[in-house]
Amino acid sequence: ANDTNTVFLLHSNTVSGSTNFSQSMGDSSYTGSLVGNHHSMSIVGHVSHSTEAAKFGGSSIYFPGSAYLDVRNGGTADFHFDSGSFTIELWANLSGSANTTANQTSVLISNGVGSGSYTTNGWALYYTGASEKKVYLSTSQNITAGWAMDLAGAAELTSHNWHHIALSRDASTLSAPITRMFVNGKIIGSFTDTDGMPESTSSLRLGSGGETPGNYFKGYMDDIRISEGTARYTT
Repeated sequence: ANDTNTVFLLHSNTVSGSTNFSQSMGDSSYTGSLVGNHHSMSIVGHVSHSTEAAKFGGSSIYFPGSAYLDVRNGGTADFHFDSGSFTIELWANLSGSANTTANQTSVLISNGVGSGSYTTNGWALYYTGASEKKVYLSTSQNITAGWAMDLAGAAELTSHNWHHIALSRDASTLSAPITRMFVNGKIIGSFTDTDGMPESTSSLRLGSGGETPGNYFKGYMDDIRISEGTARYTT
């Protein structure tokens, strides 16, 4: 759902094969009054709506494992969380053998970096399936050196099932802001820091690393939402 804290919302509910995402960015009658809520987006490869695996409504967004969505003005202040509260969340359904651990290392959403790449400022939320079976947040803290804030928990994702993944930062206590990772409603990791999230001037990418395209996501996503100024999940 949309509210005044929503700065990005991508939802699918249309015919299979459609590549029209202009009507997927939330409720235009509402978001039209919100400054910065509309973001121009391009398709790199063959990302499309699909009715094969729907979570809400009649369709979801299919990523074939070699393509991504690029939010060209991803470097705007909408995605500059700094030391404030924010929430990044999405529903994901990974391809693979049904009901087995999804065996892919893939970036779900990124802004400037990939999975473990820190030559530019930014952050990435990604999944490692083959060896670790974990969801990670990686950030760069400056342009010449970086470090990963790894929220590694028991976050095994099975193929052909929908999983809700959320990263939520509660900065209500300025001296000890807490960032929490949730998978399917359960906290799998948390940390406290005062550095904040690094600001990126790069595109926001869905389904690929943000610095150099790669580690492509294969499967379906829906209801991708970024909220600024609020921690939607705390427990």
